[in-house]
Amino acid sequence: MLTIIYPSDSSTKFLLEIPEFLISNFPDDINFILLDESTDYIAIHGIIENINDGEVILFLGHGSSNCLYGSPHPSNEKSEFLSKDKLSILNNKNFFCLSCNSYEFIKRNKKFTTIINAVGFGDLPTDWVEIVNAREFDNNAYPGITADIVAEFSSILVELHKLTFRDYFHRNLLAS
Repeated sequence: MLTIIYPSDSSTKFLLEIPEFLISNFPDDINFILLDESTDYIAIHGIIENINDGEVILFLGHGSSNCLYGSPHPSNEKSEFLSKDKLSILNNKNFFCLSCNSYEFIKRNKKFTTIINAVGFGDLPTDWVEIVNAREFDNNAYPGITADIVAEFSSILVELHKLTFRDYFHRNLLAS
């Protein structure tokens, strides 16, 4: 079983292709959790904590070195979904976190959990606005990167993860 957690956010909507693909190909093997601004995070933490040991959790959303974010509030302010204080809900599970700075978040806080395996990432510039904003502070930020390159990167990122998890299911089905 793969549990996918997706905080609804217009800036990460392109990531929905991943769960849509996986659900259409492996409907009995996916537990999809959609977070929105009215979601009770404490209840979701309880669901995650009760996922069987050894299973995989895939988080698709925004992150930082301090936390993973849920859906933004109506004011577009980010809301904290998972911090070091709540990491124990991932004990004895495998965690794949497709969010910016999730590698640093996991590395910095691994002492607070007994995650079996974890994959995280650094900066994932998947929105042209992010590049433009970075260049407002530093003219040399992301040299040579264009809007077309950002769009292609986002597309490749989605395809890579769709195929990675497809192969994960194929291997597990063959091993059963």
